[in-house]
Amino acid sequence: MSENSKSAAFSMSSEQAVQVLCAALQGGAIKLPFGGVIDQETLNKYLDSGDYRSAVVHHGKDGQHIASCFVSRHLSIYSQADVVYLTMLFIGLQRGLTDKELSEFFISAAQK
Repeated sequence: MSENSKSAAFSMSSEQAVQVLCAALQGGAIKLPFGGVIDQETLNKYLDSGDYRSAVVHHGKDGQHIASCFVSRHLSIYSQADVVYLTMLFIGLQRGLTDKELSEFFISAAQK
């Protein structure tokens, strides 16, 4: 256990943090902020764009592969951002908050 965890007002073990994250994701309490950026309408607009069609026309069958790889790479950026988000939540649950941090959080929340 790290020094920060020892002085934390609360902290969790790895197993507890995973259980909390899984339950929160399944229950809808946590939404992945970046994965929701691309909705079906946005994806359809991209697929209907001139860039996609010009790749297919210019490269033929290979153009479809190039365009689909581009879409995959574009979407993977958002997936990777969600992984970072979940990782930070996991670390935060394990590390916990010190009494001072917890107090500052409640003061800040009360002021809003």
